[in-house]
Amino acid sequence: MTTETIQPRKIDLSLIEQLKLKTAAAGRYTINLVKQTAQYAIDHPEDVMLLIATIALVDMESSLEGIEDAAEISATVDILTYTDSLS
Repeated sequence: MTTETIQPRKIDLSLIEQLKLKTAAAGRYTINLVKQTAQYAIDHPEDVMLLIATIALVDMESSLEGIEDAAEISATVDILTYTDSLS
C-alpha cells in the first residue's frame, strides 16, 4: 500500500494582497455596471425622463407635506400666542 502525500497548493497571499485583488475585482465590476447603465440610458431615453419626472413628483410631494406641517405648527403657535395675549 502506497501512501500519497497531498501537498496543498501553495498560495501565500498576504491580507493586503488579497485586499488588492478583491478591490480590483470590485472596481472592474463597478466600471462594467456603469458602462451598462450608461448604455441603457442612451438606448432608452424615455425611461430616463420618466425616472426624472417621478423623482421630481416625489420631491414636490415631500415639499408640500413639509409646507403643510409648517402651516399647522404656525397656526398652533398663533392660536397659543393669541390666547396668551387675551389672558
